[in-house]
Amino acid sequence: MRQPWRRCWWVRHVGDTPRSRLQWSCLSAVPVDTVLLDEEVAVETATLRASLGARLRLPDAMVIATAIIFDADRLVTTDRRWPHAVAMGFEGELVVV
Repeated sequence: MRQPWRRCWWVRHVGDTPRSRLQWSCLSAVPVDTVLLDEEVAVETATLRASLGARLRLPDAMVIATAIIFDADRLVTTDRRWPHAVAMGFEGELVVV
């Protein structure tokens, strides 16, 4: 029997529980990709931060840089200040919810 939830870091951390299996099933239903932060993303993050300074927080810069490097089709945010993400080089669809 396949148990894909065992691959998740939080399942390894908290164990194989009904709650962890539910979390996995909910997350696996969302059409997103998870990627590792690598040197290329780190450099792009630093470039974005250097060009915008305090106007762009580090976590936001990391998300936008990741979307740029991995050529994301869509970037979803709740931050209404992100429309300038397009000006930073993101060419996909920016969705503000």
